[in-house]
Amino acid sequence: MWRSEVYGSYEVDVNTYNIFLLYNYSQGTLTSHGDSWSTIRNFTVKNLSSLGFGKKCMEPFILPDIEELVDSLSKEVGNRVDFKDKFYTPVTNHLWNILTGEEIRDKKFFRETLTSLHRSLWQPIGNSIWFLPWLTELFPGLTGLNWIKNDPSLLHNEVKRQTKNNASDSSLNENLVKIFLKEIQKTEGDEGSHFHKNKGDNHMKGTIINFYFTAAEAMTNTLNWALLYLSLYPETQEKLADEILAVIGSERSPSLEDLINMPYTKAVMQEVLRISSTSPFSNFQMTTQDVTFETYFIPKNTIILANLYGIHHDPNSYPEPEIFNPDRFLDETRSRDAPPPFLPFSVGLRSCPGQTFARNVFFLLLVSLCQKFEFRWDPNVEKPSSDFLTEKCNVSFLRFTPKFKLVLGWREKFGSIRRMSAAA
Repeated sequence: MWRSEVYGSYEVDVNTYNIFLLYNYSQGTLTSHGDSWSTIRNFTVKNLSSLGFGKKCMEPFILPDIEELVDSLSKEVGNRVDFKDKFYTPVTNHLWNILTGEEIRDKKFFRETLTSLHRSLWQPIGNSIWFLPWLTELFPGLTGLNWIKNDPSLLHNEVKRQTKNNASDSSLNENLVKIFLKEIQKTEGDEGSHFHKNKGDNHMKGTIINFYFTAAEAMTNTLNWALLYLSLYPETQEKLADEILAVIGSERSPSLEDLINMPYTKAVMQEVLRISSTSPFSNFQMTTQDVTFETYFIPKNTIILANLYGIHHDPNSYPEPEIFNPDRFLDETRSRDAPPPFLPFSVGLRSCPGQTFARNVFFLLLVSLCQKFEFRWDPNVEKPSSDFLTEKCNVSFLRFTPKFKLVLGWREKFGSIRRMSAAA
């Protein structure tokens, strides 16, 4: 049997207290498996593509939110800024519109929703809730089970509201919820369909929450890692800004078409994705039969996940892996014979279906921010070591930055960081 078939099954999680199970969302593109999973994923990816998901046509919808962010940050120039919650709106507003047909109107509400979900879903990987699930029934407060049961209600209720809106309001733009509802209606008499009545409804709601929340958390966290490392490596930040200003200038908004002329920017993005490994593990999969892999015997129904962080920090593939060095991704310095493995969005059939969207939003936001601002480490605060960045980050199914604040400054045309460093 092919290895892909042996590892082809997929369970929602190691334990039964996964947040999506607790809220009846064991469906969708993230937490279903087998034929159900492939049907829903293919349906979702195809229709998201038709809605412009991850394509250049998304620029006019995202750039106004980025401009609003830049205007907001301009009022904080000269201050130490915590960027933890700054990026939710530009990352998620267009995505929410594609998913539901509406923009995020109450930004405070959605920020609170994401904060509560952040607390409940991304339990540290060492938490007993992942490995001793029976403890959650005995100690629901101590293990965080109460949070996991209660915190998703805000987003859950909002998804239900959007479903009702799309069912009753024909004036809403075409969106994923509306497309799902049409398919559910079309298969009303087919009980074997994965879109039949409640099955289709659960797949739809699970997919909306999967896409929205994982995109919001992964992308905002990646941007925080980017700013953190750029502040710790000012020469790299300067080279990045020089390329941005040379290709785009200081006034024009970036376009996805610019990326082809910005090899250093692309290398910086790749190095951020590598060194942060925001998603440190692949999705859970499960063996469908006993299998021997090299010298290891793996019994049937064993949960399998890949250590993507370990792959990206293997010194045999990436010399001095804890050093932030975008040059390793430039064509002239990269080995052409055997390029090192680079899997920030996982690999195979279970790879992230939103990776093009994620890369594009990452590019537009990073370039827009570094075009206008400098991000400096406070000289009165000791710089964190690479060990500190590894040990003090909160690791769950995402790697979150340690708490930090950066001094925000205006970006001058060229060489501002060099002059700042020389003056210091």
